[in-house]
Amino acid sequence: MSKAAKSIGAPSKKVLSRIHVARAFTEYQIDAILDEPLNRAIKSWNPAVLAISYLPALFSGVDGRKMFAPVLERIRSQTLEKGIITVITSFGGSWYGDRLLACKADRVVRIEQHSKKLIKIIDNGRVHEYMPVPQGQRRFSDFMDVDCTGGEVHGQDCAEFSQPA
Repeated sequence: MSKAAKSIGAPSKKVLSRIHVARAFTEYQIDAILDEPLNRAIKSWNPAVLAISYLPALFSGVDGRKMFAPVLERIRSQTLEKGIITVITSFGGSWYGDRLLACKADRVVRIEQHSKKLIKIIDNGRVHEYMPVPQGQRRFSDFMDVDCTGGEVHGQDCAEFSQPA
């Protein structure tokens, strides 16, 4: 997160100070966190985004299968009520929890990385390919802040000359 903050010019200490972490290792622990602790955290932090990493992986076994759908519904209702964007990651496999999550989600974005040189982001049928650059290197577009008409650049490569060549 610190690296992402720096890349957009935000002070990393300020960004990191706004992150609240709660860890769960079982379906029972996440179930407990999603009750009063989550409500207290939302009330005191007033977050814009709730991120839950690999949620379906916690719900294995018979109890997990029974608990998962109600937990997803509780997360949805709690965050909709408060206007919070919820991002839940999964391994995206064919396991029951991953399929149920994809089925219940408003939007599914898949990220595939078959090699270190290419990352594919599949969003609503559109495929975006991204090639990471080595640490310390930049793309041409990283240095651009205006396009040829004076507007902002959003991931486009262009050049503006102040004097005709």
